[in-house]
Parts: sequence; C-alpha cells; structure tokens
Amino acid sequence: MGHSLLTTRQRDGQSPAVGSAGKDIRDTTLSCCVMRECGLEPLQFNWFRAAMRLYNSLTKSNSYTMNKVLHADMQLSARVHDPIFCWSAHILSAVDGLKQSYIFKQKLQNCEPIDLSRFVVDLRERHLEYWTPYSDTHPREHKSKHSTYHQWCALPTKRALVTHSPYILPKYMFLNLPPRDVIHSSTRFRLLRVYTLCFETAAWNQSNSPSHV
Repeated sequence: MGHSLLTTRQRDGQSPAVGSAGKDIRDTTLSCCVMRECGLEPLQFNWFRAAMRLYNSLTKSNSYTMNKVLHADMQLSARVHDPIFCWSAHILSAVDGLKQSYIFKQKLQNCEPIDLSRFVVDLRERHLEYWTPYSDTHPREHKSKHSTYHQWCALPTKRALVTHSPYILPKYMFLNLPPRDVIHSSTRFRLLRVYTLCFETAAWNQSNSPSHV
C-alpha cells in the first residue's frame, strides 16, 4: 500500500526518490509516520476533502432529481428519535471537532455550498493537532512510536494553508544518491527507530544492548 501511495506523490512532481522510499518498510510501521516522512497528508484528509467537493457539486447541480435526493438525504440525517446513518449523517458526524464545525453543519443542513478553502485549512489544523500530545512526552519515558518519531525524526510542520501540505519532505529524498539503496536505508533508519521492541530500542534506550531480553 505504501508504495502505491508514494508513487502518486512522485507523479505530482515531488522527489523521484519518494516513490521508492517506501519499499522494504515494515508493515507494522505506523502509516501516519510513513506518510509524514514522505511529506504526505493522511488519507482521511484526501477522502474528506473529496467528499466535500462532491457535496458542493450536488448543491450546484442543475438536476432537479439530484437536488431532491440531496434534500431528502439531509432530512433523513435530521431524524433525532430514529436516526438513519445515511451519507449526510456521516458527513455531519465527521465535521465534529473542526473549529468551524457549527458553520459547516449549518451550511450542510441547509444544503448550501461549503467554503472549501476554510474547510481545508480547518481540516489540516485538526490533523496537525493529532501530533500535539506527543510533544509533551519524552521517548525515553514513554515507549510511544508516535512520540519517538515526532520528537527525534520528523521535521517540524508548517502552518496550515489552503494550497500546501503542512508536512515537509526531507532533503535526502531529493538527492540523487547512487545506488538507490542509500535512500532506502535512510528511510528505514528514520522509521525503524520508532519501534518499541527491545532489540529496536537498543539504539536509543539507556541499555546499550538487548542482551537482557
């Protein structure tokens, strides 16, 4: 899965090394760490943005049938005593947690278009807040893969904007280093250090050897 995701970024004009950097990375490696290492945003961000674009296109559709379907679906989601988890209900539920969720919900319930720029920035800010709890925990004190990668390996994030991802692609991804195994080794080194097994934490744990296992 990782390789196919990264080659998509490669086709978008990013570093040629990104497409192959995901090879040989363990399946148990946290996907959020792999995506961030490659400067990519979580899949949930792309899914939600695409869903909101679809919703906006429905609100602007000239089709009478599509308009009736949208309003009927929204009415089903508003049933309090006998809620039906239709498409609109899932969208309304997913909006919870956004800073401007009240405005977005009001627009959705009225079947009005959503300001996609404001929505994208709000959504990116929510995804950035995902890493906030891992800034206060030291990797040596808490065996957390998220905390280890966030504090010791990941590059700082940028401000959430409409047009750009807040994640930075490491410079080694842009280097033309023959053989390509150098890129693979660098990626594995940065990502494998987030493991919490004894033989993997020997490099950064107080114990210099996992021989006590």
